[in-house]
Amino acid sequence: MRLLIREYLSMLKESDELDLIIPDLLNAMNIDVLAGAQKGVRQDGVDVHGIGIDPDTGLKTNFLITIKRGDISRTVWDSGVQSVRQSLVEIIDVYVKQKIPKTHRKLPIKIILCFGGEMKQEVLPNWSGFTEDHPKFIFDEWSGDKLSGLIEKHLTDENLFFDEVKKYMRRNIVFLSDPDYNLNHYVEMLDNLLNSKLWLNKANKENEVLKALKIISLSLGMINQYSIEAGNLEHTINASELSLLRAWSFIIENKLHESKKILQRYYQLNQQYINYSAQYYTKMEKHYFCKDGMCKQSQDSITSSIVTFKQIGILATFGLEHLLFAHLRKDEQGQENAKIISNALVQVIDNNTISGSPCYDGQTIDICLAIYFLCLTGKFKEIKSWIRVLIHRFHFSYNILERHFPVSCDSLDMLIEFEFNDDHTKEKMADLSTLIPTLAYWCAILDFQEEYINILKLVEDLKETCLQLWFPGKGIKEYFYKKYAANEGGIAEAPLYLPETLDELKTRIKEFIEFSAKNESFETVWNDAPPALPLVASRQFRTPVVPFYWLRLINVDMNPEVTLD
Repeated sequence: MRLLIREYLSMLKESDELDLIIPDLLNAMNIDVLAGAQKGVRQDGVDVHGIGIDPDTGLKTNFLITIKRGDISRTVWDSGVQSVRQSLVEIIDVYVKQKIPKTHRKLPIKIILCFGGEMKQEVLPNWSGFTEDHPKFIFDEWSGDKLSGLIEKHLTDENLFFDEVKKYMRRNIVFLSDPDYNLNHYVEMLDNLLNSKLWLNKANKENEVLKALKIISLSLGMINQYSIEAGNLEHTINASELSLLRAWSFIIENKLHESKKILQRYYQLNQQYINYSAQYYTKMEKHYFCKDGMCKQSQDSITSSIVTFKQIGILATFGLEHLLFAHLRKDEQGQENAKIISNALVQVIDNNTISGSPCYDGQTIDICLAIYFLCLTGKFKEIKSWIRVLIHRFHFSYNILERHFPVSCDSLDMLIEFEFNDDHTKEKMADLSTLIPTLAYWCAILDFQEEYINILKLVEDLKETCLQLWFPGKGIKEYFYKKYAANEGGIAEAPLYLPETLDELKTRIKEFIEFSAKNESFETVWNDAPPALPLVASRQFRTPVVPFYWLRLINVDMNPEVTLD
């Protein structure tokens, strides 16, 4: 495990990565963190300042840590304001004299150069000379080797990060090079880590849970770095989502959601997901804005459809995560980022004609997430255009081509048999649809009269098709953040009949919202979780998007702006 940690540390950047691990490490060493790295604030050489007992001397000590990425070479040592030497000089000349609180100024001062790689032989004389010139201070270097040892000893000790968990993590790293890897080892690791009988029954459960969440954060960072090396950041996104979902499920089951420390640590994990989604967006951005950028490498319409709608779902979930959290925190920059993602999502839909031709009815989940996000960002014209295309394509494919419409099964083999071998009838392959009623209900929410009429015309042709919508039932939250939950506590309205006019459908939706709120059978309250988490669960586990999120928009004035509240 130490070798894996060592390699991971060597990959880390200084900002937002290594400087997030060091405070956790100090806390695990019983060193209190007085100040951490801050963006836009002058650090005077010190990225982290801690106070605690120095294990080398046994004395209470100031730990002043400057963090650099990778190896320390001659260039890194002295090449400008961000160089190692300049940081050390600022610590001694500025931080020590002005920033250390009066109550701690008489304590010994230990200046630590922390970096994920190794110190090159050519720099050793410079380091030795500098430390000898300043005998008042204690100097230490935390290279990748020493850091990995400290992390393994203090953050991944045998009581917590036991052999079974290490085994899963090693396997996980090995399989990350496979683009089809489903992260099953990582899921098993999460379950072992969070449900370990070795620590769950301890008196001070809070501290143990905090350690577990730190380990998840560390493991997620490792997966991200190895995914970058493998050129497949989708593994990072899935691992991030699984981490958030499994951790939240555990927190709720153990009634730990009232602990501010645990919630703070959980939201740091959530911030990792936001950071990784931004990283994913940056990598994919050029593909979003070019013609057929999602499916240039695809050899057939089925593959193109699967790839494109997966990306639509990922992008919509990113956007909802950014938007809802930014709204909660009144974060203007986060809301601007959400608008950028919204614009990119529109481009993906416009630039990839296959976006009008889902091959599975199950892709309704991605479509609903995308419409919800576009709705919250005011893209009403774009939604109307997309719905119009989806309905037209469904009608043409079913009646004229008799293939290429969204089939009700989720079997790729069965879909191929139908598309290429004529092994199944079109009536059998379209015996169920959640897409049509979902689009119809969105037409009611957004007052799309013409599009609703076209949906009714399509329904006339689908005489053998059972329309249905799924609603979450009481008790479903026990399963919702762990797995596909539609079979565990859901209530399906099937067959669902669409009224002749849009006004009738609007009235039905409003009456249903009032009825369900008073009925004990439905789980209508979803504001007891992080804002976007149930939506993340839908994308990850393919449980239908909770209608109580988006149906309530029918009571919102859509013009000129949607009210996120």
